[in-house]
Amino acid sequence: MSYEQKPKVFSPEETQAALGRIRDSGVLGSKSRIQKLLGYLVQMEIDGQGEKLKAYTIATEALGRGSDFDPGTDSIVRVEVNRLRQALEHYYNTQGAQESLRINIPKGSYRPRLHAFGIRPPGSAAKPGPAAAPEPVASTALDEASGDAPGHAAQPRTGFRSSHWFAALTAFATLAAVILVTLLLKPGLDPGAPTGPIVLDRTHQLDRNAITVAVLPFRSLSDSARATQLSGGMAKELRSSLSRNQALSLITNIPFNEGTSTEDLRALGRGGQVAYFVTGSVQELSGSLRVAVELLDGTSGEVIWARTYPEDSQKVEAFRDSFVMAVSSDLRPQLYSASKRAISAKDLDDLSAWELYLMATWAPGEALSTLEWEKERIELARRAVTLRPRFGQARAVLADKLAYLAAVDPPSNSDAALKEARLHAQTAHELAPSDADVLFNLAIHYWHTGKIGQATRSMARVLELDPNHVLARILVKTFPYTCSAPPDEVLQAAIAYDAALASDNPVRWVTLTWVSMLHLNRSELDLALAAEQRTHQIFQTPDTVLRMAALLNGLDRAADARDLIAAQRRNWPNIDPGHFAEVTMPRRCHEAADAERTLQLYRDLARDAGSG
Repeated sequence: MSYEQKPKVFSPEETQAALGRIRDSGVLGSKSRIQKLLGYLVQMEIDGQGEKLKAYTIATEALGRGSDFDPGTDSIVRVEVNRLRQALEHYYNTQGAQESLRINIPKGSYRPRLHAFGIRPPGSAAKPGPAAAPEPVASTALDEASGDAPGHAAQPRTGFRSSHWFAALTAFATLAAVILVTLLLKPGLDPGAPTGPIVLDRTHQLDRNAITVAVLPFRSLSDSARATQLSGGMAKELRSSLSRNQALSLITNIPFNEGTSTEDLRALGRGGQVAYFVTGSVQELSGSLRVAVELLDGTSGEVIWARTYPEDSQKVEAFRDSFVMAVSSDLRPQLYSASKRAISAKDLDDLSAWELYLMATWAPGEALSTLEWEKERIELARRAVTLRPRFGQARAVLADKLAYLAAVDPPSNSDAALKEARLHAQTAHELAPSDADVLFNLAIHYWHTGKIGQATRSMARVLELDPNHVLARILVKTFPYTCSAPPDEVLQAAIAYDAALASDNPVRWVTLTWVSMLHLNRSELDLALAAEQRTHQIFQTPDTVLRMAALLNGLDRAADARDLIAAQRRNWPNIDPGHFAEVTMPRRCHEAADAERTLQLYRDLARDAGSG
């Protein structure tokens, strides 16, 4: 696509009409703050006052904050504008795919940009030039269904081929009411099934808004016995692995064969039957197998995530096992994050208990590290419990969040808050003793409150229920060394586990911070600081900031430590190295026999950095 040199100028009437279509689509919710926010931002731009759109103005004029609003301590503007960006992206990838007028809010700015579809908005990067041809890898099932030739590189893409959009959307405009029934009545899609509409079976009959996933049969793209052997049964094994996660509802009877088209699959997504598709294929190149996997949005067909897994064992069965484990670990955070992005575009008042619970959970990349954001997660979980009092998952999140704030925010460290956390933990365990997600959050709760042995046992139970749980597999090994020097084999296992994760796997924030903690407990301060610095490139919390500050202070860089803590007060106004040294770390370390060196590092920080 070539870009025009001069952007098209839209009239106020055209802009307001486009705003109306966005509102009518429902992506902003029926009475949401982001609906009001979008109207305000666009009207300011229409009135020629876009340069006045600053955090204070938006908060006081559009979001109901008073004149005492402080953007340094209140992140509401950043949170709501981010929600609005996600809602607009979702709209233009689905119902608004043919809109000629696009509204864009560039990151780092609150000022909207109105531009024609296909024309680069002001301030955006130019379209990159053609890249060098990559090494051929296996194409996926939906590539073939869309007409792509086997053997082309499987690369992450923004959606289905642009040349197919017009025909696809035209077909949907006229056939949307009948295509799903046509698909399910189509002879040959499921040769053993009776004639008539098919009700899709799920592994877990959850809340109507739970994450519904269909894993399609993997295809062999090589005339190779090894590729055929590996692809056979791959979807079934991956489905079985993912179904151990109670938050995922796997479709077990998806109608699919060689005649199933991309349009058939998207019809299922648009019909609300499938939220996400997982597609895959196997190819043998120069005697080595590769598996290409893509995660697709069920409604739009957009490729959310893609990765190629090279063969790591000459034995097909061993490679199959390692692949299933790796892709299950990679898919879990991607599915959670994609689901939260979709939910964030809805009106808060319209969310179900399950959606509120999911929004309350932590996911790097989707989270903000601010006191206000964390308190909002607590309120979301409380609202979920109000809607569904016997909802163990939401109670487990509350137990985790309340204990976390007690550790990092001194005013939150009250007897009442800790008692509430204990009660939610007890109730959650009674309500859902075999739910891996519940037990995982409870393990984190126990860890924050210093019950390291109980936390380790709970994490071991998580692994029994979900052997491919990406974090439980490493935390069960590292928890016992929260404040103790680990043996070489534990440290090396943590380093190797982190290195084996995909570079874009968001849980690396957790694995890297544990590598830092283990080095710190061995008094290897330089190595600990190097790992913590990598952690901060992904995400920061008061916990990681104070650990890095303690390391800097221990390396005779007290001024850098003080600057780091001072900078964090913008988001965590009560951050206090004294509280961490006198309350949090002694609470976590009381079961450890050799924690003195670690505790002293934090006491030194409190002495040298102070509480101001």
